[in-house]
Amino acid sequence: MTFILKDFIHPSFKQIQVKDKIRYNNLLNLSTNELKHTILDKLDKKYRKNNLSDITRCYPCLVTPRLFLSKYFHLSDNQILLAPGSDLLINLVLLSFNRTKSIIICNPEYYSYRDYALLNGYKIINADIISTSKEESLITYIKLLMNTSSSIVVLSNPNGVTGLSIQIEDMDNIAKICDKHNHLLIIDEAYSAFYKLDHRPLLKNYKNILILKTFSKSHGIAGLRFATAFGQNDLISSIRKTGIENAVSSVSINYFIFLINHEDKINQIYNDILTTKKIFINFLYSEFPQWEVYKTSTHFCTIDVKDEKIALELIDIFKLKNIIIKFLGYVSQLNTCIRITISEGKYMKNVIEILKDYNLKNIKKKHL
Repeated sequence: MTFILKDFIHPSFKQIQVKDKIRYNNLLNLSTNELKHTILDKLDKKYRKNNLSDITRCYPCLVTPRLFLSKYFHLSDNQILLAPGSDLLINLVLLSFNRTKSIIICNPEYYSYRDYALLNGYKIINADIISTSKEESLITYIKLLMNTSSSIVVLSNPNGVTGLSIQIEDMDNIAKICDKHNHLLIIDEAYSAFYKLDHRPLLKNYKNILILKTFSKSHGIAGLRFATAFGQNDLISSIRKTGIENAVSSVSINYFIFLINHEDKINQIYNDILTTKKIFINFLYSEFPQWEVYKTSTHFCTIDVKDEKIALELIDIFKLKNIIIKFLGYVSQLNTCIRITISEGKYMKNVIEILKDYNLKNIKKKHL
C-alpha cells in the first residue's frame, strides 16, 4: 500500500483558498488599508538610528513588555496576550475554544475567520448585517444570538469590509445576550483606533468577551505582524497554552513600544487622515450626489456607485494612473461598491483630480 495524502487531510481543507499578500511596487496602494504617512517614515528613521541593540540575537522575554502594555491598556498582565499577527491569533483562538463546533460569523467579515473556522471543523452560521437598515439588522442579529445554542460569536467593530460600526451601548447589549446564552463573543478591533472605539470597559462586566487587536492598520506595522488579545485570565491562559507567544518577535515588540512612546505623533496622523477624509467625502457629495458614501468609522471610504460597470470602470481608470483601489464585488451585496483607503492629502489630491476628470468626461458624453 502506498502513501495516500487524502487519508490525512480533513475534507474541509478543500473549501479553503490560500491567498498570497500582494505587494504593489511603484503603485499607490489605496486598496488594503495599510497606514502610510510621512510622519511614520520619520519615526522609522528615528527608530533605526537609535535602536542598534542586538535584540535579533536573543529569544524574546515577554514579561517586561507584557507589563508595560498592560499598564498602557489599563489591564492586568494576566488579561493580555501577545501574538505574531492577527491570522495566527485567530486560528489558535478558534483551536482553543472549539468544543462547541459552532460559530456565528457576520457577512461580510475578514476572510480568515471563515478559513480558520473550516480548518478547525466548525459549523458556520452566517449573520447578514448589511442587507437591511441598521436598526432592523441589529434586531435580526440579536434574535439569531438568542435562538442559537452555545457558539463562538465573531463581530468586528468597525466592520473591516464596509467600515460601518456598532455603538458601544449596542455592543454592551450584544455582550449581555451572548453571556445569557453562553456564547463566547470575539470582538475584532482591527479598525477601532481611528474613531476611538474602545471595548475594554466591557471586560469589567462580562467574562465571555475576547478582544482581538492587530496594529497593522492603526500603527502602520502590517509587515511586523503584531497583535494582542484582551480578556479574562481564564480565557487568556487557555490561549497561552498553544504556545503562540513563543512566536512573537523581539523586533515587533520593541518597535511597537517605540511607537507607543510617540503616541502624540500617531494621534497627529489620525487627525490628519480624518481631516483629509472629511474633505474627500465633501467632494464626493458635491461631485457625485447620485452615489452613496457609507458612514464609515475607519480610515477608508466605502462608496456605492450604484452600477457594477461603473465600479469596475473606476478600478481600471485608477490602475492606469498607478493607483490601486478596492472593488467589493466579492461580497454579493456590495457588487456596486468600491473602497478607497484615505492617505495623506498630497495623495488624495490625485484621487480627487482623477474623479473630477472622470465626471467631466461623463458630463460631456451626455451632451453629445
